[in-house]
Amino acid sequence: MRHMYKLTKYGLNGGYINNFSTFEKRMSRLVYQSRKRGILENCLMLGQFAERNLKEMSNDDIVEYERLLEENDWDIYYWIVGERKVPNEFERVIGKIRTSVEEGKNKMKETHSQIKTD
Repeated sequence: MRHMYKLTKYGLNGGYINNFSTFEKRMSRLVYQSRKRGILENCLMLGQFAERNLKEMSNDDIVEYERLLEENDWDIYYWIVGERKVPNEFERVIGKIRTSVEEGKNKMKETHSQIKTD
């Protein structure tokens, strides 16, 4: 059974998503917005995070992520890398992004070490 996603003003202006194509459009828009940032580092971190995680996230987390994308790119960057304190409203999603970035780094290290040993 498909999940029902409650929407807010950050989603589709109220109601529930029960149309698969509407959900897919929302996810596609978020992936695009994640990849097309003003800072290359954010494009890479947020783009990979969105591709890997958005479809599995709860609607509350997706709404929080949508609000995060409305913030200044430099603020987002500094929150992710830990240079600035993360506002309470973004702690959960920034934590998920940091975890995703670390997992990506670990995969790159594993791949690099396998190439060296071959």
